[in-house]
Amino acid sequence: MWGFILWAAAATPSGSDCIACHPKQGEDWLTSRHRVSWSNTLFQDDFQQEPLPLCEGCHAPTERKMEGVSCIHCHLQEGVILATTVSGLAPHPSRVAPRLSTSAFCADCHDFNFAVVHPGGQISWTEEPMQSTFREWSLWSGAPSRSCQSCHMQDGGHRFPGAHDTEWLAESITVTLTRHHDRVRFIVETHDIGHAFPTGDLFRHLTVQIKTDEQPWLEVAWFGRRFVDDAASQTKRLVTDSRIFPGQPVWVDVPAAPLQWQLRYHYTQSEAPWVLLREGAVSFPD
Repeated sequence: MWGFILWAAAATPSGSDCIACHPKQGEDWLTSRHRVSWSNTLFQDDFQQEPLPLCEGCHAPTERKMEGVSCIHCHLQEGVILATTVSGLAPHPSRVAPRLSTSAFCADCHDFNFAVVHPGGQISWTEEPMQSTFREWSLWSGAPSRSCQSCHMQDGGHRFPGAHDTEWLAESITVTLTRHHDRVRFIVETHDIGHAFPTGDLFRHLTVQIKTDEQPWLEVAWFGRRFVDDAASQTKRLVTDSRIFPGQPVWVDVPAAPLQWQLRYHYTQSEAPWVLLREGAVSFPD
């Protein structure tokens, strides 16, 4: 009880203060991308180039920026702890907040349009989505039983696996090869993903790469979103969206020849960094 009194009296409560009584959730959070939403290199590289204060609302929503998105941001409101269930035994004020278990709760940070920052700091929002994961889920899934939490918080976990969990990603996508005369068709499709893939940051994309004995790695397919700068809206405008959607396989044909292939997931618009999701070799009998 005294621990809670000291915690409640702190000027800026810390997510780390919750771990003593919630060790499993705390352990998950400490290894999550939420924990490094502010400090990770990919975000900081972009933020240093375009340090918009509005980014802090999602990447550092409390005064303890280095904690990223912590327990405090999601579960503390006006001195009361919000939870999906309340036992009545906790040494702090608690109340049930059903919205915590809905996809709409995640949309606050994972679905928004491009913003224009005007002289003086005023912000206006354009009609062009920058991240649209919630809208994608609403269009292709939408059932409460298939909420964001059902995949990203399985068994109540707080690790929130996503694009930086390579093993988890690899399990969610398949590559099937078929022969069509003198061509090889690579069929790529997702499984148990309720939104476009990749989703989230506008620069994430997939590529299919092939390599033969005579040539180095060559990109033969690109799946993602492409934007152009739009002077009228003072921001970016979507021109193509070749991502993979639920139930909609995509494919690419290449000449039938002995070759190696890879499916790569890229986090930025540059060639690197990327992670390997699938790979294999193609050979045909004479």
